[in-house]
Amino acid sequence: MLENHKFLVILKIFALVFIVGACKQPDNTDLIKVFPDKYVKSQGNSNLPIYHLQRNHITIRDYENNKIDTLSILFPDLSKAIDTAYTYIQFMDDTLRSLKNKILILPVNYSTDTISLYCDLNNNLDLTDDGEPFILTSELKEVSIPIESPYEKGAIHYSVFYFPSYTKQSSIDNIENIFKGYAREKQKVSARYWFGKSSMNIISKDVVIGNDSVKIALIDNNENSLFNEMYKDKIVITQYGSDKVPDMFYEGAVLLEKNVRITTGRNGFEVDSISANGKFIGLRKISIDSVPERLLIGDKIPDFKFLSLKGDSISIYDFIEPGKKTYLEFWFIGCTGCMYLIPYIEEMHHDHNDKIKVISFNYEQSLNEVKKFVKDRNLDSPYGVVSRGTWKSLYGEYAPWGILLNENGRIEEFGVWGDEILKRYNKKE
Repeated sequence: MLENHKFLVILKIFALVFIVGACKQPDNTDLIKVFPDKYVKSQGNSNLPIYHLQRNHITIRDYENNKIDTLSILFPDLSKAIDTAYTYIQFMDDTLRSLKNKILILPVNYSTDTISLYCDLNNNLDLTDDGEPFILTSELKEVSIPIESPYEKGAIHYSVFYFPSYTKQSSIDNIENIFKGYAREKQKVSARYWFGKSSMNIISKDVVIGNDSVKIALIDNNENSLFNEMYKDKIVITQYGSDKVPDMFYEGAVLLEKNVRITTGRNGFEVDSISANGKFIGLRKISIDSVPERLLIGDKIPDFKFLSLKGDSISIYDFIEPGKKTYLEFWFIGCTGCMYLIPYIEEMHHDHNDKIKVISFNYEQSLNEVKKFVKDRNLDSPYGVVSRGTWKSLYGEYAPWGILLNENGRIEEFGVWGDEILKRYNKKE
């Protein structure tokens, strides 16, 4: 009887071991674990960049004259301010980059839901003699700032929009739609700007994986302290020990989505899991051949078709001329920056066509609308029409969006404006 009892006990133990083994989690020995621990807050780009104050002076580089200016500013009482910074409006027809031809603006409490906007309307670097500050709120409010222009008689009204963060706006398209609305209604506003606390939280770790020494970083793109949101946040592998974490797609950042794959250049990895706080990343090594290719600087521009103003479908490689650089500009009617660049594009086409070919691609309007626009303004440089998808596939996130190709049709720069390229050619002569 006792022996039978022992046999039953042993049988139960074996059964329990079998059940536990059957319920055991899959083997994770091939999971590469990374524990990010370095936080960085990166200030994103906006049409009006925010610069932090340095006591009662501003240091700004004068690129035209290659020198640094230190300017003393008279500020209002900022003793109760939560945070302050400065920005400026530059006249659109001004090519100088020194502060003397800009209008100084002081955003006070810019990280809160209500912001005070002090504007140096008389351009004397005194922010105490211009009346009460303008007030902006997080609910997509707008103020019209009248500024006396040195180039035109009377005041020009500059319209300023404020978005405190990406979480308080539906998308960047929101801004584009507002701009289009202004263009349709033909309101008499000379220029439109927006600014905001468009910073990002970044958490990273320098790691050695096999024969690769890399920095792996997660980018909380909408700044809500979550690092694993699908189709919002990003992951990037960059240079070991580097302080800079690329946040743009064309710099290597990858949007988090299902089965997202990244590469160090020699090895490929699939993202298995990411904790919400960003302090754990699980990776699995995969064949580098299974990692989707990404368009980076130095790559050949992918072939795409565009419609000429005659209505012909043309390959971009039929336009590119070996031995010459090529500048591709993507734009739409109603875009303030695009309108600003038109004379520079025309001048580059007329004066430097032996060295660089330029073409402007509209991705919003119809062929007939673009033809009328070009004809009404007697423009001579080449124009074409592409789909919005083509613009997006070349990392277009805003307009104007420029891409410079070298003499072999390889990408030399993303996001460069035509006035900057023209300046380079003019300096060479």
